Amino acid sequence: MGKTLASLMIMGAFFLALASFLVYVYSKRKYPLKNADCIIVLGAKIHPDGSPSNTLKYRLDAALNAYSQNRAPVIIVTGGQGPDENEPEACAMKRYLIQKGIPANCIHEETQSKNTIENLKNACVIMSLSNLKTAVIATTDYHMPRARLIAKRLGVKTSAAPSRPGRRLVTQLTAYSREVLSWGLLIIKIAQRKI
Repeated sequence: MGKTLASLMIMGAFFLALASFLVYVYSKRKYPLKNADCIIVLGAKIHPDGSPSNTLKYRLDAALNAYSQNRAPVIIVTGGQGPDENEPEACAMKRYLIQKGIPANCIHEETQSKNTIENLKNACVIMSLSNLKTAVIATTDYHMPRARLIAKRLGVKTSAAPSRPGRRLVTQLTAYSREVLSWGLLIIKIAQRKI
């Protein structure tokens, strides 16, 4: 029994490492940045003082870069309030963008979502109400393939403004491992026709 358990753990670790490597490889793909009707910035953690985490700051900066290149006239910021956050992520994101010079009337907030699927589903509602058809997705490079697949399944044509992951190796390893698990959950949801 002990050897079987050890073998299963070794196999599990091997498959996690392999899947993490594949997420890493796909995260380094080059994506075309095309003109669109809007830019969707996917949420990430904010600090207790309301400032964006590095991951979120990098995503917002990718959106700022796309906006400054006139890729889209509207930005949709997404993200609800986590249990350890004092406000919805989208509110902090909007404040950051305004401080960087984006007019407030060019920013739409989606403040209810708790995960990537909800980010994009709720952003689609905003797009529909504003007659927006196409989007640039601004998110971390390792997150981009999954985000674009979800958007495609929701009927949104996208291009990409990927941001880099955190600088620390431990941050990157954690992010790639979490992304592997998120892919697993997405595959299950697709198989169950929930997206």
